[in-house]
Amino acid sequence: MKTNIRVECAFALILSLQVSAVAQTVPVDTATKQSGKPSEVLWVKFSEDRAVAHRRLKAERDAWYKTPQGKRALEREGMLKRANELIHLGKFAEARPLLLTVLTEAPDEPISSHATEGLGEIARRTGDSASALRLYRDFLSVKPGQTWITGRISDPVVRLKYALVLYKAGLYDESWENYESALSSRNGWVLPKPPDVTRRDMPSAQFIFAVNLFLAERLEGRDPAQAIAFVRDAVRANPTSGLPHYYLGELLYSQDETEAKAEFEKAIKYGHGDYIERAKSHLRYWEMTGGPKPKKAAPPVTVVSSEPKPNE
Repeated sequence: MKTNIRVECAFALILSLQVSAVAQTVPVDTATKQSGKPSEVLWVKFSEDRAVAHRRLKAERDAWYKTPQGKRALEREGMLKRANELIHLGKFAEARPLLLTVLTEAPDEPISSHATEGLGEIARRTGDSASALRLYRDFLSVKPGQTWITGRISDPVVRLKYALVLYKAGLYDESWENYESALSSRNGWVLPKPPDVTRRDMPSAQFIFAVNLFLAERLEGRDPAQAIAFVRDAVRANPTSGLPHYYLGELLYSQDETEAKAEFEKAIKYGHGDYIERAKSHLRYWEMTGGPKPKKAAPPVTVVSSEPKPNE
């Protein structure tokens, strides 16, 4: 009996060493074979610690970027960055060809995902709902045989924008699913949380109201112009709620204190809850300091969506 146990243990040890050896060797990388670009996954060889492996991978990547393919990849990254800047400025006609070039040249690389997102954003802002639906679906899907993935599937901003497009197309169930997916990704609120919305509220303006507030919260730190535009849409969807007025006051505070003051006053008139006290504290500050300061130059604001129709 003891002999059998020793034999089984020895066999298990040999097997584990074989598995360990296979795991530590460098496998054939499909992405590298196709594009020649070093894999982003760090594989550690025998007798190579992680620091050495990092230096090796960096050297391989730097060498690749000096090749014609690598130089063109860097150019595509520059195109994507410039396209995003143009979209931010509302210059869609200039941004679109850059994104199409990136998508055409690198359809099977991660950068194509970001190009698709940019094209979807252009379509949404210009009112091309059919193209926006197609592009957002493409952006959020994983293609057959795709060996890479970005954080796009759980990106709450994309999910919420997609939800707005679906809502306008009358696809309520799918719109609600994307809204709930975005909620599951929430990692805290910078501003007060919008009111809870149930599935039965979906076909009403209450849904548009909550989605726009959620988008404003997500964009407040990285794109104030879009955040302000989404809050204005929320105000139009529910003008007698104090919450979007408070949001707008907070977002406008560093740009136009006069308008911010007016929004805080509306928040106090229509609202309730802890944000009312915060709005009052802003008003008390202006009373003590002689009123709002002169207006500062505001960043360009692109119209996010048309005013909701009465039947929405």
